[in-house]
Amino acid sequence: MLFVEIMQAPTLHKLDTSKIPSQRRFMESQAPELMYSGAFAAGKTRILLEKGLFLSLKYPGNVGAVMRKTLVALKHTTMETLWRDVLTPELYKYYGCEFNKQSQILTFGNGSKIFFLGIDEPIKVGGLEVGWIGIDEAVELDEEDYIMLLGRCRLTSLGNGLKLPFRQVFLATNPGPDTHYLYKRFYIDKHGEVVESSSLENPFLPADFIERLKTFTGSYRERYVLGRWIGFEGLVYDNWSGRDMVISSFPIPKEWKRFRAIDYGYTNAFSCQWWAVCPDEPFWWEQGYRGMYLYRQIYMTQRTVPEHAEVINSYDEFISGTVSDWDAGDRALLQQHGIGTIKAIKDIVPGIQVVYNEITNGRVQIFRDSLIEKDTTLSSSSQPTSTEDEFALYRWADIPKNKNQKEIPQDKNNHGMDALRYMVATIGGFVLNPTPVVYGRRSSWITPHIGVGALGRQRHEGRRSWMKA
Repeated sequence: MLFVEIMQAPTLHKLDTSKIPSQRRFMESQAPELMYSGAFAAGKTRILLEKGLFLSLKYPGNVGAVMRKTLVALKHTTMETLWRDVLTPELYKYYGCEFNKQSQILTFGNGSKIFFLGIDEPIKVGGLEVGWIGIDEAVELDEEDYIMLLGRCRLTSLGNGLKLPFRQVFLATNPGPDTHYLYKRFYIDKHGEVVESSSLENPFLPADFIERLKTFTGSYRERYVLGRWIGFEGLVYDNWSGRDMVISSFPIPKEWKRFRAIDYGYTNAFSCQWWAVCPDEPFWWEQGYRGMYLYRQIYMTQRTVPEHAEVINSYDEFISGTVSDWDAGDRALLQQHGIGTIKAIKDIVPGIQVVYNEITNGRVQIFRDSLIEKDTTLSSSSQPTSTEDEFALYRWADIPKNKNQKEIPQDKNNHGMDALRYMVATIGGFVLNPTPVVYGRRSSWITPHIGVGALGRQRHEGRRSWMKA
């Protein structure tokens, strides 16, 4: 069992990496460039921060930087993990830390410093001279960003005549497509060392989360569970079968909750969907019901929100909630007509994965007669006229080689697709974690913390490494 003992003197902090061998390899490596490539909840951010803390404490006077593409993202993700799990109030006090919120610089009692920066702060980044750089979600960076950072990792002297024995740029990231420059740099050109970890290797994950991960299929399983670098291509929902999933209507039981999902449009189609959600109970399974049913929909161009509101209000039924796109003006117009809305969770790729899983499991079906009125303008121009028409046309966008472009679907034939994603991700109850959704300044999944290490009590009796020398 390995416990990393920080500095020569006894300390309060000892990191147990024995349960996740990939974390130990990451901590042990002195490679100038090092990438921790891991799937969902594989302990990437935690171990990146632990290594930065270790280097700051082992070498007094060291200077490092923790970075992400934007400072906003860094503050809301990486730094939250730092304060919550890595540098707890007890350790913060023990190591004589001071944190300047204005400059985002953390200073230790031994003289070491950590800068917290976003690549979107070129003036601050341009003046860096550090001994180590930890980059969280490195797949977000452009190749130019990364090369620039390599040139900033050049600190040699620690003061008092002491020299820093090695410098390192280390990365933590989810895998991306195999066309990404990081894949070429680390896997093909062999410029650095790669440590890989899948979600299933993390023994600290709760059983129900693991079971959800096991439902992932196809490219999503390869990348987000097994941690492999592969690209998405072709149809977004290649598992959709109109023959099996567009069904005859039936009377919706009164026990089922009903919701609406809205994607706004005028020149493009306005999509409003009415969904009935079957209770997840054996009584209904035995009768052949499961998941959610689209039983009514508007798919129409060239009409205003007030006109759509009149149609929506013409159906007198209890709706448990309406989720919509974020457009403030359109939401306000609906509110004026008595239709309150909830801001949708809009994360595209994670949302698509959840919808994909529900389709695979037969939990998304559409009534054949759900369309209220066909848009003749769309029909005459051979464009989709309903949500179900979009499935055969909704495709991933091409990614130019050597470009760090996010993998997203093409921005067309997606009005019903967006409303479907809003419904499933925000209201459907099928999100990756069961934590209640928090609406407001951060309309996104609130991911529960999964610990990937622990404060230890025993010492490692095996081989010594540079960390213990």
